[in-house]
Amino acid sequence: MIKKLLFSFLRITFAVFVGFTALLYFNQENMLFPRKPLDEGFALWARQTFPHSEMKITTPDGTKLHGWFIQRKTEEKQPLLIYFGGNATEATVFLSFTEHFPQHAIATFNYRGYGLSEGNPSEEMIFQDALYLYDYFSEQKTIDPNRIYVMGRSLGTGVATYLASQRPVKGTILISPYDSILALAEEQHPFVPVSFLLKHRFESVKYAPQIKTPALAFVGLIDEVISPEHSERLIEKWGGNIQKITFPLANHNSIMDEVLLWRNTGEFVK
Repeated sequence: MIKKLLFSFLRITFAVFVGFTALLYFNQENMLFPRKPLDEGFALWARQTFPHSEMKITTPDGTKLHGWFIQRKTEEKQPLLIYFGGNATEATVFLSFTEHFPQHAIATFNYRGYGLSEGNPSEEMIFQDALYLYDYFSEQKTIDPNRIYVMGRSLGTGVATYLASQRPVKGTILISPYDSILALAEEQHPFVPVSFLLKHRFESVKYAPQIKTPALAFVGLIDEVISPEHSERLIEKWGGNIQKITFPLANHNSIMDEVLLWRNTGEFVK
């Protein structure tokens, strides 16, 4: 009787484990890329505040990416900041922070499937699009190709890190960076074979040693999504000079409200 009960328990446990594992595997794109839509009210504000800045860029495979390209009124070539957002944000939101970069042109575009961008997001395509955006804007007559900065937040730090390892950027700004999505997933699901299941790994720690240009990293010490330990692992592997600034009371979302974050970022890009 006991053996029968034990066998039934193990069978149920195994079935639950297999079901949970299958759910993670087949639902991982929806979990990692929730595809935030464009808020029409915010879009109206952006169109009124930054007229003629909204645009769509067609990638080499024919996919149209929606975003914003803000230029400053100057006769000189402008430095450029390319921003990559988190996995749960839409690119237009970053326009509310452009006041901190009065001398820089700003390029912020939605990942595939986000906002008004076409296509389906994946690590491979997001990386390819990042390279294409860099190449496209670095060739604009109004942009100084020797003064291009890349900035990423959360998931976007992986995109910015990859881009900085592949193109000559002036500097990299990382808000809540991580070593890899793989490491984060393994921490959150310790009893699941994540390494076998995960398709989109975003292993920034592999690209960081190749980067010799400077970086600025911001870490919230009570970040509930990306713990400081994961940020430290990336920072330790950075190939160039990197300055770390921590905020003891900042979590994953509130770190964007830190005044010193934007003050130090402004100084960094100067």
